Amino acid sequence: MRTILAGVAGALLPGTGHLIAGRRALGLAILIPTLAILAVAVGWGMVVGPYGVAAALVAPGALVALGGVNVAIAVLRAGAGLDAARRTDPRPTVLAATAILVVLIVAAPHALAAGTIIAADETIGSIFAPAPAPGDPAAGSPVDPMSSAAAGGLAAPGTDFAGAPSPSAAGAASASGGPTAAGAAVPAATPW
Repeated sequence: MRTILAGVAGALLPGTGHLIAGRRALGLAILIPTLAILAVAVGWGMVVGPYGVAAALVAPGALVALGGVNVAIAVLRAGAGLDAARRTDPRPTVLAATAILVVLIVAAPHALAAGTIIAADETIGSIFAPAPAPGDPAAGSPVDPMSSAAAGGLAAPGTDFAGAPSPSAAGAASASGGPTAAGAAVPAATPW
C-alpha cells in the first residue's frame, strides 16, 4: 500500500512520493523546484490577470511552447511517481500495478490538455491567418456583396433576393407611373 501511495503522491506532486518513500533529500530536491515553478506561474497569472494570460497564449508560437511544457510536465510527473514507487518496493508485481495507476493519473489530464492546446492552436491559426498577397491565385477574386443574391451576396436595392423587383420598389414606381427596377412601366392602379 505504501508503494502505491508513494507512486500516486509522486505523480500528483513530484517529490512527495520520495518523501513518503523515506528519501528526504531527493524528495526535497524534486519538490522545492516544483513548488517554486508552480508559485512563479501562479504569481505571473495573478499579476497579468486573465487577459494578460490570454494575450500571451495567442502570441505566435506560444501554444506550441505550451504543448512542449505539457509533455515535459507529464514526463516529470510520471517519472517521479514511478521512481518513488520503485524506491519503496522494487517487486515487479507491485511496481506494475503502481505503474498502471500512475500512468492513468498522469496521462488523462495531460492528454486532455494536449487536445485543448491543439484545438486552440488550430482555432487561433484559422482566425488570425495572414491575408493572401494581392495577385496570389489562392486569394481568388474579390466578391462584390451587392452583385448577386444567388452567389450568396446581398440583393441589389429595389430587388428581392431572387433579383426580381421588390413590391416596395414596384409600389414606389407605380405611384408616379414610372418604370420599376426591372424597367417595365407599372400602371398607377397597381395595389402594391
